[in-house]
Amino acid sequence: PGFRYENAEYVREMPVGGLRFPVWLTVPVHVLYRIDAPDDCARMVAAQKIDTIPVARKIATCVNSSLTQWRDGKSTGYGLTTLKWLESIYGPYAYPQMTILKRADTGGTEFPMMMQNGSASLGLTMHEGGHIFSFGILANNEWQSGWMDEGLTSYQTAWFSGATRVPLAAKLAALNPRDPAAAGDSSLQATRAKLDTTAVRYDRLVVAGTAEPIGTRGDLFRNFSVYNGAVYSRAQQMYQALHDVLGDGKFRAFLKDYYSRWAFRHVDRWAMQGSAERVSAQKLEWFFDQWVNRVGVIDYALRSPSVQKTAAGWTVRVQLEKVGSYRHPMPVGVRTAKGWVMARGDAMRDGQELEIKVMSQPDAVWLDPFGSTDSQTARFYRRWGVGFTQALRWSAGGEKKDGRSCGGVYIQFVQALTGRRTEERTYEWSCRCTSGGEAVGLRDYLGAHRSLRGQDFARERGRAIVGAVSRAQGRNRVPPVG
Repeated sequence: PGFRYENAEYVREMPVGGLRFPVWLTVPVHVLYRIDAPDDCARMVAAQKIDTIPVARKIATCVNSSLTQWRDGKSTGYGLTTLKWLESIYGPYAYPQMTILKRADTGGTEFPMMMQNGSASLGLTMHEGGHIFSFGILANNEWQSGWMDEGLTSYQTAWFSGATRVPLAAKLAALNPRDPAAAGDSSLQATRAKLDTTAVRYDRLVVAGTAEPIGTRGDLFRNFSVYNGAVYSRAQQMYQALHDVLGDGKFRAFLKDYYSRWAFRHVDRWAMQGSAERVSAQKLEWFFDQWVNRVGVIDYALRSPSVQKTAAGWTVRVQLEKVGSYRHPMPVGVRTAKGWVMARGDAMRDGQELEIKVMSQPDAVWLDPFGSTDSQTARFYRRWGVGFTQALRWSAGGEKKDGRSCGGVYIQFVQALTGRRTEERTYEWSCRCTSGGEAVGLRDYLGAHRSLRGQDFARERGRAIVGAVSRAQGRNRVPPVG
């Protein structure tokens, strides 16, 4: 009494064979939810802050909202969509049925063949349904390697919703915009901006020293918040990076190989790494080691770009240098009148010269122009103009305190095209007074404070103009750059 049952059938168009496990042509999706749940809603309302809305009205609103979410085939529809997507990336669903059961608490929990969801939404169904594959079929040790299922299902859920970098970069590249940072499709730009904001938030934890390796055993994380940040968020970043390393086609092949070989078996990092190496014909020990066992960020620099006219066209040469602790085959793009020509660096080299040949005259070279990586410093390396000229000046100044400089400066990145300012970025520098004298630090895009001295102003990431700070009228100002 008080419950309602709905069901639908997921029907495959053709039989599936050649697998180690049986596959059913028809998979029923069962949904069971309460149609009269004032007691459930009363518990949730009681846990909320007291306000002016009568409790009875809040309970009635809760009950009606629950009915609206679940009934009339909505929740079964979410189940069918989930099965269709997950089969497209993994392979045939290996269980004979899927059950979606409404629970009183919020959130969701996965079990083999079943999920218990506090609400009916496509995102939650996709996440918990993904767990039936990555945990319920691909049986990792959640205590030892939570990143293998939580991070993977978080990534596939974001991938389904269009909020991952590799597919987004492919869409931006297809538009072939002159300026990928301001492409005409506003929805793509909004998604990219959101991904950038998220990456900065995660990278700050690394710089602050609070992030821990995703491969840490569950009970050894310092607290539950750090655990969640590792096995959900940073692990999702890892799969995003792996998607870029392998490319879309091989990443999809990796998931299918991993699933077909290891369904209904216990999996670990080596099973996953083996599948990735098998389909890509690459050694990926370096990738899994850095992401699973260490913390860091992807950070590369472009230096000394040059252009040479040849009989066959033009040759662009540029130095690609690894600055951060994580390796990655960074994409570099050269822009011509006909569009972008892309190249990749070698992840195993700390410094290298890339040589990119183009048929039309180049007028720009960018690091990761379409944003397929989480590197938040790539946007600082956008060289413009024939010969890729770049303005560079710096100076420092500040107030004196006990004979030591304790003022502040601002750092600006300005790119020039035939002597005209085209783009700038501003970052705060500040001074810390120490007994040994002046210690200057950068509060950069991550909010990190780094100690620097003297000419390190000019060398730090090699990208900037530094102007003196005026603290007049209680605010920092940057003198104009000519």
